[in-house]
Amino acid sequence: MKYRVLVAVLMAGLLTACESPDKAGSAKAAVKVGQDTVTEAEIERAMAGVNAAGADQAKLKATVVEALVTQKLLVQEAKKAGLDKKPEVVLDAAAAQRQVLAKAYAESLPGMHEEASAQMIDDFYKKNPNLFSNRRVYRLQEVQIEATQDKIPAIQAQLGKSKTLGEFVEWLKAQGLKGGVASGVKSSEQMPEQMRDKLAGMQQGGVVLVPAPNGIAVLSVAGIQPQSLNLEQATPAIKKILLERKQKEVLEAEVKKLREAAKVEYAEGYAPAATEDKKN
Repeated sequence: MKYRVLVAVLMAGLLTACESPDKAGSAKAAVKVGQDTVTEAEIERAMAGVNAAGADQAKLKATVVEALVTQKLLVQEAKKAGLDKKPEVVLDAAAAQRQVLAKAYAESLPGMHEEASAQMIDDFYKKNPNLFSNRRVYRLQEVQIEATQDKIPAIQAQLGKSKTLGEFVEWLKAQGLKGGVASGVKSSEQMPEQMRDKLAGMQQGGVVLVPAPNGIAVLSVAGIQPQSLNLEQATPAIKKILLERKQKEVLEAEVKKLREAAKVEYAEGYAPAATEDKKN
């Protein structure tokens, strides 16, 4: 727990080393670390960024305080060694600051925290039965096969001939194709929409081929357990899905507006492919 909190605080505190003394000194000090301080605001912010649901808050606070003290000591030594002047460190600090500012601006946009209405939630529930009313938990066996496109028709044909998945895997080995069997359990919402819809119409023992990064994958349904969710049970998940969609739409619209209004000039070799094509 202590190590995890330390890592979280160190990673979240990338900007601390670039913080001006005036800003740090304006907050109430909780701990003095040499000529530096750990402020109450820093502690509260660090605690908010640590994912420790159900943890004893007093113990968590003590751990965070010690992690911040450690961070301050490391930063002090880094500055003594002149590491804050190294080009790559300066670039990383600037990148971290840009990320924080961009995230803050995105979160401030109108509509970014707008919750879905009851009607929107009800409509989404009805339009996605495979996620909710027809939700299933699948016990799957998966064979990832490394193969070029010209091999796939033969693989498909053999899959239809094989009586068992084991027999199919043996055939793959005889052909010099790599294919190991892995087992797992997945529910409907843990799958891509296309795969979810394919499996929804299948029975136990069914097999489906799906694209894979280096070839193709075979999914065999070893077991199916219906676990439907009613509207009340599904509402929290639907709210999250709809909020994420809304945030994506708002951010994409804002970025489009900003790009159209800004003058962006690319040096040769850095323009997006579409822009380069227009020049040629």
